[in-house]
Amino acid sequence: MNDESRLVAVSKDALYELVNILPQLYWRSTDDAQQFWHNDYWHRLTGFSENALTGHGWIQTLHPDDRPYADSLSRSPSTAGQVEGDCRVFDSAREEYRWFRLVWVPSSQDTTQKFGVGYDIHEWKSVSVKQEARSGELVHRLRNTFGLMRDMTRKLSENHFAAGTALGDLDGRIGCLSRIFSAAMQDPELGIDLFQIIGDEFLACGVENERIAVEGPPVRLRLKYAENIGLAVHELILQSLKSGLLSASSGNVEINWILNQDKDSQKIMIFWKEQEGNIPRDDKLADPFSEDFIVNGLKFNIDANVSLILEKGVNCVISFHNR
Repeated sequence: MNDESRLVAVSKDALYELVNILPQLYWRSTDDAQQFWHNDYWHRLTGFSENALTGHGWIQTLHPDDRPYADSLSRSPSTAGQVEGDCRVFDSAREEYRWFRLVWVPSSQDTTQKFGVGYDIHEWKSVSVKQEARSGELVHRLRNTFGLMRDMTRKLSENHFAAGTALGDLDGRIGCLSRIFSAAMQDPELGIDLFQIIGDEFLACGVENERIAVEGPPVRLRLKYAENIGLAVHELILQSLKSGLLSASSGNVEINWILNQDKDSQKIMIFWKEQEGNIPRDDKLADPFSEDFIVNGLKFNIDANVSLILEKGVNCVISFHNR
């Protein structure tokens, strides 16, 4: 063997040693998807023996749902050039499937053969999947938010209010939904703090801190529940300012809640308490939309049970499951 041949042999040995050390999948295969060489990482990752991986055996290391896809990629004609796809490969140490990007590159010396490399993209893919789910949830909730807004507009148009009053109330309700949605965008999975929701509505409606008492354990609501509870609190404040305790020059409003943890959800009971409010003689709230949303809307939207008592002020109990 001459020097050139020895140099080539040493280079090949060094290359094979390198690809066996790297934490990536390397292989050589034929056009009919049969592997005839693979690096040691295939064995370390999957726990499959060399014989088990050879031929079409490597397909068995992939998630069952990904096998037809990977098989079709590996059979792509050489004229198609480089092909790649994301598949889940079994990790025997973790006993789970991990996402890998698998790449096939036609050999420049033999058109019936291909080189392959697979690198771990599991962390990136997991984040990407969560982001897609989060975006889908937000789009869904945004549609529902617009549905609430359309319902508010329709019901306001059905009742005979002064134009300025109706528009002012609608603007306040849209502002309420906007505040909650903005808070949810910061971290939809974390949820929105109930204390923050209530405090923001009192502040937005210009109610002085001295006139309110808010108390309850830490609770974070998902967007669906936050929107509905936030709007209900907004309606209670609005009606109290029009005909309840907050329409008087003195007196306090108490709002508190209790929490019971079930197996799959949290059961929350919210109490709104007033004393000596100036309620109209027909025992109705000043705005029909407010009463309809609190009593019927919450039941329909989040399956809440509501008790609305108009004696000596507005008193309300809202019970629901935060799933």
